Amino acid sequence: MNYMKANNEQGYTSNSYLASYLGEVQKLKRQDRLDEAIASLLELVDATEEDNLFTGAGVTPACYEQLAIIFRERKEYAKEIAILARYATQKHRSGDSRQEILKKRLEKARKLFLKNKSAM
Repeated sequence: MNYMKANNEQGYTSNSYLASYLGEVQKLKRQDRLDEAIASLLELVDATEEDNLFTGAGVTPACYEQLAIIFRERKEYAKEIAILARYATQKHRSGDSRQEILKKRLEKARKLFLKNKSAM
């Protein structure tokens, strides 16, 4: 999926524009094309961070959360931690209801990582 900026403005994507890309990611996930979904989500993470730099409105949590879900399913805990930690360092949108949920998910991912590491 090639991310194209909405309205031809550098760094600006509307929520509805982003939502259409997330819909495409959901299709990829249903088709078990997870590597493609990950690549697309990483593009969207970059896009939402760029948008934040441009607008100052904060990042959209859905991209980070979807990546975390895929990484958890794959038991790639280090990658899950990395994407959730990246989210935690960003400015969050006003009224971001996912912030606390993703913070708890990060804590759990760290525990799973340590548990998995000690089992090896």
